[in-house]
This record gives sequence, structure tokens and C-alpha cells, in this order.
Amino acid sequence: MGESKKFYGVSLLSGGISAICTKTVVAPLERLKLLKQSQVYYKDFKYGGLFNSFKYIKNNEGYRGFYRGNLSNLMRVVPAYTLKFPLNEFFKNRFIEDKKNPKFGNLLLSGALAGLIQTCTTYPLDMLRTRMSLDKTMTKNYTNIYGCLGNIIKDEGFFALYKGLKINAISYPLYVGIQFSIYEKLRDQNPLIAGTVAGTIAQSTMYPGDTIKRQLQLSGIDNTGKKIGGVLGAIRYIYTTRGLVGFYQGFAINLLKVIPEATVQFFVYDLAKSYFTTLG
Repeated sequence: MGESKKFYGVSLLSGGISAICTKTVVAPLERLKLLKQSQVYYKDFKYGGLFNSFKYIKNNEGYRGFYRGNLSNLMRVVPAYTLKFPLNEFFKNRFIEDKKNPKFGNLLLSGALAGLIQTCTTYPLDMLRTRMSLDKTMTKNYTNIYGCLGNIIKDEGFFALYKGLKINAISYPLYVGIQFSIYEKLRDQNPLIAGTVAGTIAQSTMYPGDTIKRQLQLSGIDNTGKKIGGVLGAIRYIYTTRGLVGFYQGFAINLLKVIPEATVQFFVYDLAKSYFTTLG
């Protein structure tokens, strides 16, 4: 029992360290991806190519603009990662008997269950991160965490913190399951390549779900009364506004961050876990 607690404790701590390192490294790309997804809601497509978009951010917000929303994102991903990694280890221990040659389906299930619990637990933090990462032409009412939380609850009600959860509860667990299962299958050959391949396939497959979630998180912002009627309403809105390409707004930017994100995420996690295990 003591060894089991120690194992999950190491996994939890390693997941937290991995979260901080990963999201800080890719913060500028993370924010730009979110802005490109969000501009569909505003029908104001000022974020185009990578360099022009970064130039726009610098001119309008300074260098700090590249990291706007990063603190709220870290508040989201630290608990998210400290749940995701240990939960994945927990379910793997429950469902996988052959540790040396685990079945892909069991790895997928373990990761998906971990992702489901993680997103349902931490989702309001994702909502806050989205609102706080917008630029000043999109909103001026979500500049700090407490103000953002207060404005959402006051103007839209407590359950507004869970806008988009339904679609995310479908797409995100599958994303985590695909990512973890592919990584587990490939990491013995080359951990860095395994992380990149796993991240690319997982994000490419489930990206439209993330875009739909983003529109639902923005619905009714600033007490505007501009609301998108559920998942189907969000799909219709994106399609009528931008067509099929609308579901992949920011996807090219997302691919650019896949390599550093997936590489840092798994590399730091494995390194930290190995280090803390050796200490014990």
C-alpha cells in the first residue's frame, strides 16, 4: 500500500512539473491558436499568418501579450496534469495485465477515462483561461482571475462555467486516450519521436471538437446576449461563418506547437518520475 501511494505521489508531482514546463514553453503559440479559434465568434479575422499575427500582438499588447492568459492556463493545466498522468497510471494498472505488451484498446481506454475525469473536474479553469486570453478588442472585462470569475457568474450564472463541457467530454477523453496509447506503443523506440507522433495524431483527430468548445465558451460573453444554442448551434455557426475550414482555425499554429509541447510534456514527466523514484 505504501509503495502504491508513493508511486502515485511521484506521478502526481511529475505531472505538475511537466505541466508548468510544457505550457510555459508553448504559451505564445497556445494563445495565438486560441485567438484564431475565437475570432470566428467575432467575425473579425485579424489573426492570419504566424508572423503577422505575432506582429499584431506585439504592436497592440507588447511582449507581455504573448503570455497573456498563461497564468490562468497554468492554474488549469497543473491540476489537469496532476490528475491526468496518475489517473492514466491507475487505470493502466487496473486494465492491463501484460505490462510488456499491452493491448492498444486497453491503453486507449485508460487514457480516455483519465481524460474524462480530468476535464470534468477542472473544466471551469479552462473556461476562465479562454476568457482571459482574449485580446482587448474582443473584451475588456476579463483581465484578472477573480474579476473574470465574478463577471461570468454575475452575468451568465454559475453553470456558465461549464459551457462547452458536453462536447469536450466527448472529444477530450478521446484526445488523451489516443495520445497516451500511441506514446506507450512507440516510446521504447524513441521517446521524443513518440511524443511528437502521439501529439500530432491526437490533436489532428480531435481538433474540431476543441474549436466547437471554444465557441460555446464565448457565447454570451460580456453579457451581450449573443448565444449559440448548444453543440449543434455551434456547428452551424462555425460552418455558416467560415465553412469547413472554420473547424480548423488555428490548426496550422497548433501543429507548430505539437512538437515542443508533446516532447516537453512526456520528456519532463518521464525525467521527473525517474528522478523522484530514485530519491525514494
